[in-house]
Amino acid sequence: MNNFNRKTELVEQYDYAIIGGGLSALLLVLEILKNPDTANKKIILFESSFNNYAPRTWCFWEKNRITWDFLARHKWQQASIHYQQAEVDASLYPYSYKMIEADEFRKYAFSVIKDSTNIELKEATVLKVDGDAILNIHTKEKIFTAKYVFDSRFNLQLLNNYKGNILYQQFKGNFLKAEKPVFDDTSIRLMDFRMDQTNAVAFCYVLPVNRYTALIEYTLFTSAVADWKQLDQGLNQYLTDFFGNIQFETISAERGIIPMTDYRFNSGHPGIIPIGTAGGCSKASSGYTFHFAEKHAKAIVADLLQHKTPQPYYELIPAKFHFYDRVLLNILKKYPEKGASVFYRLFERNRTEDVLDFLNNESTLRQDIKIFTTLPVPLFLRAALKEIFRF
Repeated sequence: MNNFNRKTELVEQYDYAIIGGGLSALLLVLEILKNPDTANKKIILFESSFNNYAPRTWCFWEKNRITWDFLARHKWQQASIHYQQAEVDASLYPYSYKMIEADEFRKYAFSVIKDSTNIELKEATVLKVDGDAILNIHTKEKIFTAKYVFDSRFNLQLLNNYKGNILYQQFKGNFLKAEKPVFDDTSIRLMDFRMDQTNAVAFCYVLPVNRYTALIEYTLFTSAVADWKQLDQGLNQYLTDFFGNIQFETISAERGIIPMTDYRFNSGHPGIIPIGTAGGCSKASSGYTFHFAEKHAKAIVADLLQHKTPQPYYELIPAKFHFYDRVLLNILKKYPEKGASVFYRLFERNRTEDVLDFLNNESTLRQDIKIFTTLPVPLFLRAALKEIFRF
């Protein structure tokens, strides 16, 4: 009897458990709290530390929406794309490109969470999740139970032996303040490929928040994770090449790795739903995540309201976009030196609205056909055939 009582004291019961306190987890919590039928559920959010987040900004484009404008540090409707000596100046309208600082987003999300009496924040490392109809979430001190577990964790080591398409998007960026006004804060450099492209797709983007201050970030798409010194050197070289003798003060810095892959992280249990990058919310051919994580959160809540088991986001993506991503990943992996010209032609020869629809997985077949006719047809045809016969 004593053993039974002692065991049951270690178990706490919840309706939903969410593992991780990052973007996808917080978007899901906010979406759950919007609806009275899910907001009254008992929820627990696990994070190893709620006070130890790496600096990060999240960027995305939206059409005719102002949902996150109250948090956006800045937004733009004009962009340029650079390749060798060529340049495209593009109006993003009706889209806007928006930047949210992760710290501001978290402050907002946790303020909403604190106003709810049904959510518990648990600072603990989840050791494992097991069970059948009811899932057990194991931590060092206790076991928690839930019907559904939404898990944002993913293990990059799982990709080491993957034979499919995989690239690592690495980025290193600094918020910089210039000694004099050198930026045009009405326009961004969305992709600047004016650097060596021999062994990897490499580009910088410049996001000015005023005439003195901008986030300048150096990005690589590589088959293996590169040494961070390579990214530091690339960023410093870009500043030297395109800003000359301008002196900058570094306000903050950020870096990260996003896997761009058609690999599907599988939880092995229908009640354990991967979210975020693990759930397929990082677009395989671009790495953009915010828009897709938000769509996944909405889809999860819609399923919960209909008493359906939610799905990972990769199960919700139309098959044609999975195929497009596989083809482009194939090209970027095997012919990295061609990547810059492909992206440049994408914007040079198409309406920007069509391109952004396409990159958001929201384009029509008619838009898709038009876009593909403007790209190097033999190159894409070879890659498409390889992907068709890969499985």
